[in-house]
Amino acid sequence: MGIIVYKGDRSGQLRELYYTWLIALLGNAPHIDIVTSRLCALYMPHLLKALTQLKQRLRDKEDVVLREKFDAIISLITLVRQQNRYFVRLVLSGSSVVPEVNLLAKLLAEYLIGLQVPWHRIFDRPHNDTSSSTQLNDMIQLAKHVYNGLFSLLRVQIDSNPVWIELDPIIPEVLKAVDHWSAVFDEYGDLTDNFRDLLARKERMVDISRRIRDNQIDVSHCAYPCWERSEKPRQCSRCRLAVYCTVEHQKQHWDHREGAHRAVCYTMEF
Repeated sequence: MGIIVYKGDRSGQLRELYYTWLIALLGNAPHIDIVTSRLCALYMPHLLKALTQLKQRLRDKEDVVLREKFDAIISLITLVRQQNRYFVRLVLSGSSVVPEVNLLAKLLAEYLIGLQVPWHRIFDRPHNDTSSSTQLNDMIQLAKHVYNGLFSLLRVQIDSNPVWIELDPIIPEVLKAVDHWSAVFDEYGDLTDNFRDLLARKERMVDISRRIRDNQIDVSHCAYPCWERSEKPRQCSRCRLAVYCTVEHQKQHWDHREGAHRAVCYTMEF
């Protein structure tokens, strides 16, 4: 995963993300998926900026190394799912904070479409080729991440006009890609139907998406595991995302062993 250490990152924060993740993996840390999701949410603005820069460079000239970096950042971004409320609020915070967030759905959609080309190229090779089997399995896992990530993102951004304006011209291609990958996965029956209804913005899926989104951005529940609702919650002065019912819970949550706020608290200015 060293390829995610992006050349344009002057602050070295992507480098720190890589080493933190590597240590967690080598140490067989518990809840590694949760840890990774939090790290990706923490560095999301930097990942988005790097992704858009790489896309522009790849548009000018195709390069294997740049493509590997682009693939790696896509993988990191799609590890953040809708249950991570910090990312959800970042996505809904508006383009004035992180303008690239409005392009993320289109980037993921284009990636899901484009991934079909190398899939067919590798799939047409002899099936007794061990390296081809490994590549196909890796591609399936990546496609699943992108597929689920795009679905989750669009549900949260169901009412975001800039996102859908960017996406509308390629929706027919996205639908074909959804059908293709659903057939490859052979396990996504209901999700495929919901995905198609979401892309068509059918009333049923719009209502479901709004309920999920509103639940994610409910700021009246304490971020500490007590989950108490407060009429006058205390807000984290740094990230302005987490709220607490008491000062004590805010202090305890900073280094809490099952979900330290320290891991996902960042200033919403970049």
